[in-house]
Amino acid sequence: MITVSLRNILSNAIKYSRNGGKVTIRVLKHDSKTVVEIIDNGIGMSEKAISQLFKYNKLHRKSGTQGETSSGMGLMLAKEFLDKNNAVVEVESHIGDGTKFSITI
Repeated sequence: MITVSLRNILSNAIKYSRNGGKVTIRVLKHDSKTVVEIIDNGIGMSEKAISQLFKYNKLHRKSGTQGETSSGMGLMLAKEFLDKNNAVVEVESHIGDGTKFSITI
């Protein structure tokens, strides 16, 4: 479940990055926890979009920068899988500057 969730978040980082964009994956150790950060310099999201990110809503589906499709369900399922494994997900984003997902396991 964790692997599927990380793959979905990484896929979204790629999907919402512009041509020539950058996606960084960092794995950090904090005490007995592992933190996986997936950071992109893509299109970013508003605070409102972040607040709706893990909820299914047909209206917040957004095509990728190359027209890739979105079902609007991937992050909702990823969050549910991570929750079931006691992982904590944090999201930071700014429109035009990209997004950072931090997953603490």
